[in-house]
Amino acid sequence: MRILAAAFALCLVAGLASAQGLTATDWTGTYGGVTLGLANGESAHLNNGADTGGPGISGGSFGLTLGHNFAPGAGDFVYGVEGDVSATDISGDQAIGFHNGFNCVPGPCRTSLTWLATLRGRVGITRGNMLIYGTAGLAAGGVEASIPGAAFLDIGTQAETGWTAGVGAEFQINERTSLKADVIYVDLGRTRYDDGALPAANGFYVDTSFTQLRLGMNFRF
Repeated sequence: MRILAAAFALCLVAGLASAQGLTATDWTGTYGGVTLGLANGESAHLNNGADTGGPGISGGSFGLTLGHNFAPGAGDFVYGVEGDVSATDISGDQAIGFHNGFNCVPGPCRTSLTWLATLRGRVGITRGNMLIYGTAGLAAGGVEASIPGAAFLDIGTQAETGWTAGVGAEFQINERTSLKADVIYVDLGRTRYDDGALPAANGFYVDTSFTQLRLGMNFRF
């Protein structure tokens, strides 16, 4: 996580430095690219009012991006839409035992995210070859929660939807290629992971949210 944070800062510094004295760059058009990310966050297993308060989750991702930018008029305002899909290995375990009344037995309480997709709007301003932007939209992910050894609490990956928002910076290194770094917060809400035999009020659920730092390279078509 610290390595990606440092890389994010370096991208910002490099982009700002390279933007000095340059004329405005054309950001319009369609692009595709690749991303690498690291995530860190929290999940909480819940049942009948009990809340484990964990486990913490962390891990990496590799994804593909597709987007389109619009730049109306001759100003420095840019807006667009961007989507991405990533394979992820984000997970964490809560130790066997009681946690705030929740029993992770035979345990441990386990949370993992196997894939992530987002569809977001982007709005930004340019400075030379630098684009600084905010982004927000929808998120979906494959959440898998379980308590190993309890058969009715190990039912596989569930597709869950939520929201995401963040900020980033992108700078062009030539007419068709750009580098970017961004940080997004993802909240996938509450996922039920029992087999459905229990009433909803007595079900087992997990909340999943995390912050992801990503580096990417985009190629304009």
